[in-house]
Amino acid sequence: MKMFHALALISAMSAAPLIAHAHDHSRFAVTAGYMGQHSNADAPVDLSLADIPTACQTSHCAELESSNDDSGASIGVSWYVTPAIAIELWGSQSRTSSAEVDVESAPDIELTNYRTQPLALTVQYHFRLSDRFTPFAGIGWQKTSVSGVVGNASVAKTAGLRIEDADGFAAVAGLDANFGERWFARGEVRYLDGDSLVRTNQQPSRTMDMSVVTYGLSAGLRF
Repeated sequence: MKMFHALALISAMSAAPLIAHAHDHSRFAVTAGYMGQHSNADAPVDLSLADIPTACQTSHCAELESSNDDSGASIGVSWYVTPAIAIELWGSQSRTSSAEVDVESAPDIELTNYRTQPLALTVQYHFRLSDRFTPFAGIGWQKTSVSGVVGNASVAKTAGLRIEDADGFAAVAGLDANFGERWFARGEVRYLDGDSLVRTNQQPSRTMDMSVVTYGLSAGLRF
């Protein structure tokens, strides 16, 4: 119901006066670029050094490390319902999240490893403030697919790790810099909120927060 209210609000905003542009008649746009992410995701398994079979179980010679901030290519396809309102399908290549133990004077011990790939559908309002710059904002829904899940079988708490796909709210804000009638450059920030169910051989299903913030730069073409 909240989504329908938001769509109604955005539709009402389209009645606001707009400056005429040659590209107002374009019905579609595609973007391709590169994005990075900052993840607020929970660790899939709650671990301490005492849970890990290693000769060193103190912070003086071993440290738990996690990496969720990966980057990769992105692509978006937009349909302009009106010159101001667009529906965009956006996605990126899969990104890696991992956790390991950094052991002094010994090989690192991998604990968990998995890949995530988001796909977001948003409704956006584009504010035509000038011929050169077009800021925009939108809301919608996202689904993050999870693949390649690996848990360390020798660590009881991570053995049999399973992570389900996540979905939830999506929001985007950005700015298009227009170069002529068709080409533009885009900078954007996206918030992708979602929860996933996580299980291991020892741990029953629990909810894991998988929310991320992404930052992207891309080139676009209207047609």
